Amino acid sequence: MARHAGSPRRLATLGDAISPALTSAPAAGPAFGLPALDSAVGRLQAGRLTLVAAPPSVGGSLLGLAAARKTALGDGRRVLYAGSGPDRDDIFRRILSAETNGDYPRLRQGRLTASEQEFAQQLGQVPLSIDDGSDLTAEAIVETVPYTEDLALVVVDRLQAAHGARLTLSGDRLSAASQVLATLARSLHVPVLAVVDSSDPALLSLLDADVLLMLAPTADPFRVHVTIFERDFGVLGSVYLLHARFVDVPDSSGTDPAVVERRVCSPTTSSRASSSTTSSSPSSAKAPTDGSSPAPRTPSNSGNSMRNGPHTHSSKGMRTCPTPANSPRVTTDHRAS
Repeated sequence: MARHAGSPRRLATLGDAISPALTSAPAAGPAFGLPALDSAVGRLQAGRLTLVAAPPSVGGSLLGLAAARKTALGDGRRVLYAGSGPDRDDIFRRILSAETNGDYPRLRQGRLTASEQEFAQQLGQVPLSIDDGSDLTAEAIVETVPYTEDLALVVVDRLQAAHGARLTLSGDRLSAASQVLATLARSLHVPVLAVVDSSDPALLSLLDADVLLMLAPTADPFRVHVTIFERDFGVLGSVYLLHARFVDVPDSSGTDPAVVERRVCSPTTSSRASSSTTSSSPSSAKAPTDGSSPAPRTPSNSGNSMRNGPHTHSSKGMRTCPTPANSPRVTTDHRAS
């Protein structure tokens, strides 16, 4: 509701924030579909810009695609995927590869098996819209959002650190673009997830992110370390993920590979709660993704929804492990169907 000139601003009370916090229902925002990461990050909150920062080839785009897959394929909710790097064909092939375990190089050649062709037909009904125009700007994304009904998540893939003559979301324009995306999230109360292909602290300090997920390679080329930061709070926690299609790290003991373990450290004297997360999950567990196309800078629809599509992400059972002093440990069974 517009505020008339001279009228007082609406003030909120703590009660406005307390009521939602006391509800027993879990947060309903989008997630990545990776239990350990979702446990550390929580849901992607409406009104916030979450930034995934990773050097090239470390997997930043995979996390963006994971959130899009989980939201559109797993939950049947509308996603706007703004592709400033990958085009609609790249996004489609990545989703198909992740959902069918298909060989990505083979899919790039257009050689699909019969089962992959059948699944590809189903993807036409997934509620995911793609804007992959060459003139894609943050302002264009803002113009598109109001035309996308029942929007649950905006994914921007990607912000390019190096200047690109053909990419408007690149170089010294990234700071202004991040401010536009942050304003979009807050003004329309929608979660925005953007991927940037750099982990340079100097660049990241210029970007207007509420939550930052920083990906770093490890000595194991298939293993990625993710550290989660929140503005004005600092480190929230960290997890390890397996590169390629991003799944939780299997249990090294081999005793219960479906267990995801989160250790929450006691708060420091500065009232900053820190947490470190390790995880384990069956080798069959997979991360989420999605695909579709655009309209009058209005994205093209991919149909209604495929709720609980070919891969649903479920969790069964919960148990508590012995608790070391000052370090409670919560262990949750997450089994992918």
